[in-house]
Amino acid sequence: MPRSLLALGLALILALAACSTQSELRFTNRTDCGPATITLTNTVTGGTSTYTLEQERTLSIQVEAEVLYRYEVAYPRDPARQVECDPKTVEVRLRPGQRLHISLESVPEGA
Repeated sequence: MPRSLLALGLALILALAACSTQSELRFTNRTDCGPATITLTNTVTGGTSTYTLEQERTLSIQVEAEVLYRYEVAYPRDPARQVECDPKTVEVRLRPGQRLHISLESVPEGA
């Protein structure tokens, strides 16, 4: 019985350690630009995923550590809005267990 408890405890520790090595990109849309379209590309495999993120919402995406990703953020075109809603492209590589929070924010016109 004591060996089975030890094995169970060891398995639990390993499971928790595995969870803590997950790398994650977290986006929050704090803009006045409407829903953001985020396209995430794994530059090694070329695989892409596209997400829509409404204003005042947060999106978490688990990614592979030590892999270069490119994310592109675009917004719907609306000339009536008084903010700049330009698309953005950024490349990022996360370490094991690293979490990066990206806050999308708009800029008032003329600022």
